[in-house]
Amino acid sequence: MDKKNKNVPLIRFKGFEEEWEEIRLGDFGDFKSNGVDKTVKEKELPINLLNYMDVYNQRHISVENCNELMQVTATDRQIKENNVVDGDVFFTPSSETPEDIGHVSVIEETLPNTCYSYHLMRYRPKENVFYKIFPKYSFASDYMRKQLVFEAQGVQRFVLSKDSFENLVAKKPSISEQQKIGSFFKELDDLIGAKEEELQKLRQLKSALLDAMFPNGDSENTTGVNRGGANVK
Repeated sequence: MDKKNKNVPLIRFKGFEEEWEEIRLGDFGDFKSNGVDKTVKEKELPINLLNYMDVYNQRHISVENCNELMQVTATDRQIKENNVVDGDVFFTPSSETPEDIGHVSVIEETLPNTCYSYHLMRYRPKENVFYKIFPKYSFASDYMRKQLVFEAQGVQRFVLSKDSFENLVAKKPSISEQQKIGSFFKELDDLIGAKEEELQKLRQLKSALLDAMFPNGDSENTTGVNRGGANVK
């Protein structure tokens, strides 16, 4: 492998040797903003709203939990034009600093009765361009981040225009290599999530033991502690 080739990664799964293709995102999909406002109106229909912070925090949204999203209303036309389907990519197009712009989240299944906020930019790739979770990692790479930061315009608040998004250049391998890469990083994410959940439980246990294993002047709070030893129920 030629490490000087800008379109060949330094580390690669076995069986893949072709150069990655450089593409302009606007040529391989459609960008759309102007989503749904965070309002509730009597003559409109209730919907789930994917908003800025959901994408910023990379919250995993699925059919099972989409009803936990913000509840607002929208017209029939808004629901049709601003729906959220399998493979959609969402960006945060504004921030207080250029370095914090362009956070990305990928939808892995079509979400019923769900629209996206007008604070987001939706990218809907054409069929067979990306393996659906590949953009989640590719668009967060240093190569893409540099473009997003460079294109950010503003003074007190920075924004990215639709034209700026359309002109972003991505590097794309074959679908089979995208699938291999996307699945690998998803496994890492799942492992990190499991470890973080385990750490949170340990922190909660530590906090409870700090309350229970040291005297605080309230005899009722010593329940669960063996005063004759160090055993904890």
